[in-house]
Amino acid sequence: MKKKEVKLNHFSIGTLFFVLILSACSNRPSWVLSEKKMTDVLYSIHLAEAEIEENYELYGNNPAKREELLTAVFKKHKITEAQFDTSLVWYNAHLESYFKICDEVVNRYAILSDTLSAQISKNDILLAEHNQTSIWNGVKGYELSPADPARTTITFHIDSIDSSPEDSYKLSFCVLGLNNDQPEVRFCLTTADTTIINESRIEKNGAFSSTLFPGNVKVKSISGSIHMPGYCPESRIVLYNFNVFQVKQATANSLPGSPRHRQPQL
Repeated sequence: MKKKEVKLNHFSIGTLFFVLILSACSNRPSWVLSEKKMTDVLYSIHLAEAEIEENYELYGNNPAKREELLTAVFKKHKITEAQFDTSLVWYNAHLESYFKICDEVVNRYAILSDTLSAQISKNDILLAEHNQTSIWNGVKGYELSPADPARTTITFHIDSIDSSPEDSYKLSFCVLGLNNDQPEVRFCLTTADTTIINESRIEKNGAFSSTLFPGNVKVKSISGSIHMPGYCPESRIVLYNFNVFQVKQATANSLPGSPRHRQPQL
């Protein structure tokens, strides 16, 4: 009986030790930034990238300036670049946690987008200058990543459009995090007897828009998709301020993204 008790004790201690090891492996190490901290830093980095795109003449050919901006982000959050890089490697190996962080970043962009949209609506600047009306009531922010099959493609659809034959339509959103991949954009107008399609690619970060003119016919519905090819599985981009506008023909040629107007940067 005594020997059995000793064996049982050894077995219990061994089992407990094994459980503790598993528990330790599943926890985030102390040297990895917390999910909240990582979210804050990633959000700030993407805002810095947007600043670079918006002021490309200042930052484009000046690596020192870009590095200074990135250093300011790490200084703001009281971390080093090495801490961020090490944490990013750990989160890339723990995708469930990483996806949670990315979802929160997208949510923050959506809030930012809604805030900016509310300010624009309040002052009536956009409508006064371009005579365009938003007809999109869906999600304002998306994330695309080849690593997740559910996030390689987004689709959108609008029915029951109160259109006039003179109207045109514009798909508009902003892009962050784009590297080598060039997501494919498909923008379609369906009329009574045909479908008008515009296919293009997102080639750079910043503002993107695609405008379609139905040609003096009424539009019944609008649809489209944005697809990110899987050339680089670790790629991850954020789309925010997603919108579809109905535009009066009188001002269509003066809109951002039209052939007569240079595409603005973020």
